[in-house]
Amino acid sequence: MAIEDVDTWLYADGPEDLDEYFVEHDCLYEPGEVTHSVCSGCGGIIFGMHGNLDTGDVEWICRGCGQAQLVAGCERSWLPGEPAISRCDCGERDFNVAVGRSTRPTDRVRYLSMMQRCITCGSLGTFAAKKLPPQAQSVCP
Repeated sequence: MAIEDVDTWLYADGPEDLDEYFVEHDCLYEPGEVTHSVCSGCGGIIFGMHGNLDTGDVEWICRGCGQAQLVAGCERSWLPGEPAISRCDCGERDFNVAVGRSTRPTDRVRYLSMMQRCITCGSLGTFAAKKLPPQAQSVCP
């Protein structure tokens, strides 16, 4: 596992590096756990992502079977044809995806970060983030 910093961009060897990325580079509050996305339909780990970047609502689509799933705590807050589509600077639209949770002192989730690792070049990034209200129940993607 290694994250490499090249000209202010971060690159990783594999999807497991999203854990380190969240704690070291993306976490705004107390770090909670990171859950790596696995398709419930086929077990795939490569996804496309789209959503509403203003609200932080995200849906991912499994590249293995085409199953779409909203990230927990998210809702479809966009009109058809309007969601932002995640695309790497290298042009790739397929990613390993993980959701990092920052927690409140009460252990309730405060912030969700939808992170991605490009399957072509390995670049790391955050597609969207969603701050949850204090009364929100703990969620898991």
